Amino acid sequence: MVRLIKWPWELLITCLLWLYFLLGFCLFWLPLFLCAAWRHPEKAARAKAFQRLIHHFLKSFFFLIRLLSPGLRFDLDPLLSDMAGCILVANHRSFFDPLLLTSLFPRHGTVVKSVFFKIPIFGWVIKNAGYLPSGEDIESLRQKLNEMPDFIAQGGIFFIFPEGTRSRSRDPKLAPFKKGAFRIAQRSGAPICLLAIQGTGRLFPPDQIRLRAADRIHLRLKVVGCIEARDLEDPNSLTEQARHAQKCIEDACSS
Repeated sequence: MVRLIKWPWELLITCLLWLYFLLGFCLFWLPLFLCAAWRHPEKAARAKAFQRLIHHFLKSFFFLIRLLSPGLRFDLDPLLSDMAGCILVANHRSFFDPLLLTSLFPRHGTVVKSVFFKIPIFGWVIKNAGYLPSGEDIESLRQKLNEMPDFIAQGGIFFIFPEGTRSRSRDPKLAPFKKGAFRIAQRSGAPICLLAIQGTGRLFPPDQIRLRAADRIHLRLKVVGCIEARDLEDPNSLTEQARHAQKCIEDACSS
């Protein structure tokens, strides 16, 4: 009987959340983005304003998730509230991972698949927010990387998932980390903070449409280490540092 109630309840909660995500964005948040674009014609100021609006939009989205998921418990590392001016490297278990990190940091940046830049409205928002496209647009990528030192110096958090895609395995073992995040840190002179994310894969599993709003889930974000900028100066050390970062996060996810 409980299972018969649970499935439609979770489907209803999921529909309500995505209704807010899509319809709420278009009706309430989009006018704010249009206003910010008009008020900030200069590129850097506009990007900063857009990042802050995206942050508040997703913060409200997770407020609704907490409200509608009584069994969900958040455990956020206190170090996250003081974090600034770094590259944040994390494991990737769910579509919610980048949304959650964006909701934590008003001044942020990340890499987004280039196909998302082609989506009407959404592509315009993330482009003006200064997010980096992956893959195809090499010239745009080079320009954004040149701006990275200023972004970091202003306290920005650039987060990236070096696995490259969401893990679909329940095993805590991570896919090999790619070196892109470490090259960005090397180029910008920024330290790398290592973050272990647990629970998002249970809350919203890959390839599923239903939020597990009725389950008891412990969502945990823990800072598990830091790689200083000086340790990234040698280009030959990036592979070793990527393996070290993977092991630190993997060990934390196994505990």
